[in-house]
Amino acid sequence: MLIEDKKKKENMKKTPTAAATAAAAAAPVAAASEQGNEQNHGRAHEVSKKRGKGRGGKRAHDGNVPNIEWRAVPESHLRAHPCVSPLPASYAVRELSSWSDVSLFRQSSTQWRDLHQGRLTTSRMAAAMGVLEPRAAEAMGVPRGLAGHRKAVNAFHHLSSPSLFSSLGDAEAGLIERIHGTDGDSEDEEDLVLSMMQNDLQSLARDRALYWRRWRATSSSSCSSSPATSGRWAAEYVTPRRVREESKFRPTGGSGGGGLGVSRARMMWGNMQEATAVLCSINVMHAIDPDAVMLECGMFPGEALLDSQLSPTAVMSDIERRNIEIVAELQRMGCRIGASPDGLMVRKAPGSATEHIVEVVEVKNHSPFMSVRKRGSGGGGGGAHQMKAASDERDDKTIIRDRAPPAEIPPWYVPQLMLEMFCVGQHCRSALLVRLTATKGATIMRLPRDDAYITLMLERALRFYKSFVLRKREPTVDFGNNPFVPFYDSESDDAENDFSVAAAVEFTMRVAKTATVVDTLEHRQVQRAGHAKKFEPLLL
Repeated sequence: MLIEDKKKKENMKKTPTAAATAAAAAAPVAAASEQGNEQNHGRAHEVSKKRGKGRGGKRAHDGNVPNIEWRAVPESHLRAHPCVSPLPASYAVRELSSWSDVSLFRQSSTQWRDLHQGRLTTSRMAAAMGVLEPRAAEAMGVPRGLAGHRKAVNAFHHLSSPSLFSSLGDAEAGLIERIHGTDGDSEDEEDLVLSMMQNDLQSLARDRALYWRRWRATSSSSCSSSPATSGRWAAEYVTPRRVREESKFRPTGGSGGGGLGVSRARMMWGNMQEATAVLCSINVMHAIDPDAVMLECGMFPGEALLDSQLSPTAVMSDIERRNIEIVAELQRMGCRIGASPDGLMVRKAPGSATEHIVEVVEVKNHSPFMSVRKRGSGGGGGGAHQMKAASDERDDKTIIRDRAPPAEIPPWYVPQLMLEMFCVGQHCRSALLVRLTATKGATIMRLPRDDAYITLMLERALRFYKSFVLRKREPTVDFGNNPFVPFYDSESDDAENDFSVAAAVEFTMRVAKTATVVDTLEHRQVQRAGHAKKFEPLLL
């Protein structure tokens, strides 16, 4: 009997169970999806919970921790790209000969953060215009999380604090770093700075040789590339194993999302994936012009506009001069403006050997993470998972819900893009907006500059500052859209110059429709860190 029992057990081991048969059938499908048809990667994320397993036998997406660094290109790697002209480290900026030099400070520097205090920048402009107030936002279809009266209140308090620097001398004294260890000796300090800059240049050259190289006849399996995309990408990206292993973000503590929280993860996703989205614009524009260059940039202050364009010899149209006059009026009252694009794309003008086209680049990364209520966790009946507000995430489930980026520019992005073009200068006549998803590809849009819209935008900001900041009172709900709520009226108000909220909403939506599609990228055409053919989970 013991021998027969032993044979039965051996036969049972050899006979596949239903689960094993299903897993065996699903394995080739998953492998083919990951290796030969990566554009279906987003769909694989949706079905992977039902079939296929990750390493160690764990289901590939059964985690609850958002992997916000999923295949993200590090900023330092992007800075070493052969088509990128990077900014120097902040210590290398030794003087400010004009306000334009302020843009030399990297956006990761303390100097860049100091410049924001009390300044009207892109993060506050739409709120100051009033287009994020409840009535206006509803008319424009602004998502609930991006709109609301609190935006205007926050802008009011931000603008109520004075800027740190009222003159170029103050800015130079406060922003230029002092080099320790030189005992105040200017020659020793200069020698040390030159030595440090030389080391930085050598490191940049090493990184460029390590991470980027020209396309070869065959593509290495260790590179995030494929023959189908080698003609579209400006350079071949080699991701070191050390970077791939260290980029798996595993937060601890907190609530929801396995410790990170979906609401916070969605915000952090945009920052972590910014370099990847900028790389999309580089590759797309390189296909149009192989000599195109991405310039890293800091903040472009409004003071630089006044320095360069208020001179009697400046060649400007009447509307351009009016816009500069509004900036000067704002500055006299204590309100300084500024904008920090994610980069500047410079390429040759068609048919010209000397002229160049300069476009601001702004990127928007659409987070794939969504929080749903678990069954039995309250908040309504029904047995299915329910979508919920991100404010209560302790007992929630994190899921992947990725959608293709629409080929349009949402109206609420228009003030940001227009302020960026305006602050860069007259020569900047358009903006590129990259909308990147995790698994559904990317869309690159172009928005032409509209100086009439910039006038309306600045007029609305001027009224906000006069009505609330100077009078030291918080803005009321739907300010400027309620006849019973006082709001400053300019003497230039007439039938031809309507700067009302309704006009701002209508104009904003009309300008958004002037955007055109530059290119659309499938998921497999987005250049990322890591192996393109190896599955990496979005949830850990």
